[in-house]
Amino acid sequence: NGPVRNHGATSLMVVMLSDTEIADLYAWLYTDLPTPKGMWDHVFPVDGAYAVVKRINGIDYVLFRGSVSTIDWLEDFFKVAVPIPDFYLGHVHPGFVLSIRAIQDRLNSVLGDHVVIVGHSLGAGHAQIFAGLRVVKNLPVDKIVLFGSPRAGGPTLSGVLSKLKIISYRNAEPKGHDLVTDIPVAFPPVINYQHPVVLTDIFAEPDINDKWLVFKYHHFGLYCRALKANGQAAKSLPGYLLKDTNNG
Repeated sequence: NGPVRNHGATSLMVVMLSDTEIADLYAWLYTDLPTPKGMWDHVFPVDGAYAVVKRINGIDYVLFRGSVSTIDWLEDFFKVAVPIPDFYLGHVHPGFVLSIRAIQDRLNSVLGDHVVIVGHSLGAGHAQIFAGLRVVKNLPVDKIVLFGSPRAGGPTLSGVLSKLKIISYRNAEPKGHDLVTDIPVAFPPVINYQHPVVLTDIFAEPDINDKWLVFKYHHFGLYCRALKANGQAAKSLPGYLLKDTNNG
C-alpha cells in the first residue's frame, strides 16, 4: 500500500486495505451469519443497487452487493442489454445507470475525501457507473476494485474512468472462466460494451457439481480464496471484520 491518489494526484498518506482485505470485508454482504454490531456506517437497501459504506483509516469503502439470486439476474440481464445514452458516460447498460442515479445523491452525501468503490457481479456494474458519475462531478475516487464484473458501458465510460486506479479480477483457468465477464455481448459498431481495463486473472477451483453450471466460476467465495492463494496479505483489517467465505 502506498499513498492514496485522487485523479492521479498524490493526497494524504493514508493506509488503504489490500484487495484481500477488501474481499474479506465485502464477503459479509453475502453471509447468512449475523452481521457484527457496527459493521456498516451506512446502509442503502435500495432495490436494484444495494450498497453499504464502511470508513476505515480515513477511507470510505463503498460496497455494491451483487445479486442474491444470480441465475435469475443473469436471465434478466440478457433481456435488457441494449445500451441507453447517458449525457456524461455515453452508452451504458440501462439497469446499471438507472439504479445508480436513484441512489447516488444519498451515497455521495455521506462520503469523505477518500473513496474506494467495490463490487462483484451486478454490484461491479453499479461500481463502474457510480465511479464514473463521481469523476464527471470532480469528486474523488481513489480506487475501484471489481470481481467477476460484467461490461457496464462502452468507450466513453472507459475514457471517464481511464485516470483512476482500477483492478478487475476474473476467476479463470485454461478449462474455463467466469462467464459473467463476457456479458453483455458487444456487437460493434452498434453495441460497444467493453471493460474499462484489462482483466486480471486469478484462480480458485469451483465444485465440479456446482448448481450454477457454466457460471460456477462466478461465486464470490472463489475470488476470496484465489486472492489468498495468490499470497496477498491481510494486515490492516480489524479481526472481527475478517470473513472466510467459501461460497456465495
